[in-house]
Amino acid sequence: MWAPPDAKPSDVILLKLDIEGWESHVLRGGVRLLSHNVDNVLLEYSPGIYERNNMSDLGPQAILPTSLLALARYGFTLAHMPTFEFAAPWPPLPINPEDQLPPLDEVTEGALDHDVKAIEYRHAMEVDPGGCPLPPELKDAFPVWRNCREWTYGVHPKGFRSAFGFNTNLWAVRSKAAARRHLKLKGVAALFEEVQDVRIWTSTSRPGVGIGLVNCAHIGSGHLQLFRCPCPPSAPPECAKERELVTRLATEGKMPFTGIGQ
Repeated sequence: MWAPPDAKPSDVILLKLDIEGWESHVLRGGVRLLSHNVDNVLLEYSPGIYERNNMSDLGPQAILPTSLLALARYGFTLAHMPTFEFAAPWPPLPINPEDQLPPLDEVTEGALDHDVKAIEYRHAMEVDPGGCPLPPELKDAFPVWRNCREWTYGVHPKGFRSAFGFNTNLWAVRSKAAARRHLKLKGVAALFEEVQDVRIWTSTSRPGVGIGLVNCAHIGSGHLQLFRCPCPPSAPPECAKERELVTRLATEGKMPFTGIGQ
């Protein structure tokens, strides 16, 4: 990182982090700077790096949401900037500095708490005791659920992790900073609203959208339920059978995050 030799912490206007998954380590090491001097942080957020490297090595994955929680507790408001919509649209969009910023979804402490709980859930499913104890009738009927190796099964639908795929971007602005007046929030960055009944398998507030906030029309029929998507009329009969089974198991509290207190 370059800075002039006479730079002081009070000179920092914005901290930009894009370091391929190491953002949380820098945030943890920059506690003094973040707690007093920096008013704006733009950062890439990349849990997909750890998930792709070793799905069962959950320690590094847990650091990610806890580092964002720390930012929130330092007095920052966190806003989601989806990669292909705001951070790196393609084709590139013209920028007019006179234009107002579009409203962004907020990354709330509640959503991040759900992400932490989801990692605890995955630890029980994959490590201790492990064995992927999803309902046997589901694993027997639909092999895609076996072994708990599809990342979407362990994503809490009310967590921030449900709002993107491999990685994404955030703007953290101190709540009392001058730049805060430019930030307009429109909702929570998650597939489900906090008030939704978790026993309902698909989103009631984002119909036709699945885990990662993907358009369900782009998901293959064999993975629709893993992404919490409905079956379209054109889907093969197996989709409806899987949907019926998942719906019943969710209603009974046997699917991930459908139990009491989840």
